[in-house]
Amino acid sequence: KSDSETKERLAKVEEQNSALNSRVIDLQARSMRDNLMFYNLPEHEDENTNNLIHNLLQEQLGISDAKTIKIDRSHRIGRGTPGSRRPRAIVAKFNFYPDKERILANTERLKGTGIAISEQFPE
Repeated sequence: KSDSETKERLAKVEEQNSALNSRVIDLQARSMRDNLMFYNLPEHEDENTNNLIHNLLQEQLGISDAKTIKIDRSHRIGRGTPGSRRPRAIVAKFNFYPDKERILANTERLKGTGIAISEQFPE
């Protein structure tokens, strides 16, 4: 095959790769849209991360009906490092998008606590 044919094929493959990459990022973003990240919540063995989050929402954010907020699932991210002082982040998937938005609207109450909450985005 000629050099120009090879270059054409390479350009086409690169274009397809770029399009697929964009689609993957879009799918990741859609799958994360109901997720929140929780940082610097103390970590303990045999913990229940849903309970940790519900307690934070009620005690720190002042959401009185926090226990009614449905969390589909939550877990720590990454591998635990024995002796590490910094707790791993928690990712939580909320069942109802307005609950997630209500939590985000109250995050200013965490100022000075060292605890942070943010949306999850694709890397």
